[in-house]
Amino acid sequence: MVVLIVAACLAAWLTPYRATPETPFAVEEQTYGSFVRAEVMKVTGDSGQARILDGDQENQNVQVKFYNDQPRVGTVVLIPEQTQVDEASTVTDVWRMPALIALVAAMIVLVVIIGGRQGALSIIGLGISIAVVAGYLIPQVLAGHNALVVSCIAAFAIATISILVAHALRWRTIISLLSIYAVLGCVVLFAVFAGWYTSLTGIYDETSSLLGIGAARSIDMYGILIGGIIIATLGVLDDVVTTQVAAVDELYKLKPRAGWRELFTRGMSVGREHLSALVNTLALAYVGVALPTILILSQSVSTSEQGLLNLNYEYIAIEIVRTVVSSIGIIMAIPLSTGLAALLVGKKQRVLGILEKVKPNLRR
Repeated sequence: MVVLIVAACLAAWLTPYRATPETPFAVEEQTYGSFVRAEVMKVTGDSGQARILDGDQENQNVQVKFYNDQPRVGTVVLIPEQTQVDEASTVTDVWRMPALIALVAAMIVLVVIIGGRQGALSIIGLGISIAVVAGYLIPQVLAGHNALVVSCIAAFAIATISILVAHALRWRTIISLLSIYAVLGCVVLFAVFAGWYTSLTGIYDETSSLLGIGAARSIDMYGILIGGIIIATLGVLDDVVTTQVAAVDELYKLKPRAGWRELFTRGMSVGREHLSALVNTLALAYVGVALPTILILSQSVSTSEQGLLNLNYEYIAIEIVRTVVSSIGIIMAIPLSTGLAALLVGKKQRVLGILEKVKPNLRR
């Protein structure tokens, strides 16, 4: 209920409009024009009438023009702020923030209802992950720092904090973290090798070109590409590793005298079922993201030579490299996490005893 109330308040309060400061230099200092929300009241062909919801002309009607799909009556759209309402305004876009907030709120509510306390902790972990990306990774990359190093630091930080928050500090969680660290290290090495081996540059579409050329500081586009693969792989590793470690831990609780080989064999039986579904899911996720590009390329393929040339383009090669590197990370994660869990799941007291003996020696 609290989430829904907060979401409703945000949806009603958020607006792109910002009042212009009343200073002699306001017009000169303003780089981008302000936009206001307007509710479509009438639609006639490619024009219509809307009621302004923000700014000095609030609640006044204005003529608008539609250049894209015609919105429904009642739809809230964005139009440039104007000093006179007798001039027709151009609808620039639909105001989607209330719908996006509602979808996010619905997801949070479902996670909490179905997952309970564990679900709520996972939402907190997700929030921390977003905060690390927004508060550390993005500013550091835009400041011109090595994007690969920054992405690696962010990935290890996200893995540590989100896992600890979502699963609490216990022996099972420590094993999961050790497994994720090991797999992430291998993924970093293989991603760097794959990028070098396939001669990727990181500048493969209009967005990456604008970011690489138009940024105030020099940005490492290759590092961003490899870092993006590492961050994307991390999201799947969390699922795979924690599931495998939990499966081995439950097997050990059912049969405490089981040896490493038995725990590993039974754990891998669970992991193989998980693997077939995850690799397929990962590949389909990347295909879904690149589907418009794939469709455009498919229209131009009339010979096998053209098909090979299309596959050779960097923006297609990047999707293949992403899928392959992430899939290899998942494949490596299952036996590695299963083997580590089978080795350590029953040795908590022994490991803690060794650490207790080491502490006095470290203090000397």
